[in-house]
Amino acid sequence: MSLEDELRDIISKESKIDKDKIKLESVLLAKDGLNLDSLDTVEVIMKIEDIYKISIPNGTAQDFKTFGEVVNYVRSQLPENYDKEQ
Repeated sequence: MSLEDELRDIISKESKIDKDKIKLESVLLAKDGLNLDSLDTVEVIMKIEDIYKISIPNGTAQDFKTFGEVVNYVRSQLPENYDKEQ
């Protein structure tokens, strides 16, 4: 499973959003996007930090606008070959 798919699963499970609706360009907080509320967002970030053993500073997390930005950030914090190991 790719990192993108893993993160999609995390967001889907934490927020009860259908995985098929979570696209790279999906806006996290917008009503016409994923419509996550602040609690959903905190829970998702905490779960990502726990699973991947990374730290996402509050300011960075608040800057995430789209699912793709989350994927890119997490990918930047993992070993270069992470996706290939899966």
